[in-house]
Amino acid sequence: MLNKTFDALVRRTTVGIAGVGESIDQIQQLSTCARQHGSTIASQHGPRTEATLESLARLRSEFANAGWAGLVESGQAYLVDAWQRGVLTADVLRERGNIFEAHEAAGAPPVLCYEYDIVVDGHDLTRPVDALLLENWRRTGAGAPQLAIGAD
Repeated sequence: MLNKTFDALVRRTTVGIAGVGESIDQIQQLSTCARQHGSTIASQHGPRTEATLESLARLRSEFANAGWAGLVESGQAYLVDAWQRGVLTADVLRERGNIFEAHEAAGAPPVLCYEYDIVVDGHDLTRPVDALLLENWRRTGAGAPQLAIGAD
């Protein structure tokens, strides 16, 4: 509504003196919309902003009351936490690397084992693409359901 009102205001102000009364109405509508949006924003974001400011004030007073010893202790705790998170991240990356190497050593077999039919080969299209449209119809391997999906 605000964009339509503004566009109408611009159109009317270019018309000249004849559109002055309607332009004033448009300005009043714009100010009403702006006031309503402002009050909505204040009511929705005000409590959250107040809570954030209160927590920042508490944090500031804790730092001020802690002195140098407290700041050094907090800094050490932060560094230990950051180091532990770094070690955990490295461990996850190591595990992922081991899984990748085992997959490559096995000849990179397909992760999902489905029997399929090629419906469309993208290389055969008038504008070739590097893609295939497949119809999966049976999962193979241990624990595969014996259900033909999409089979006639």
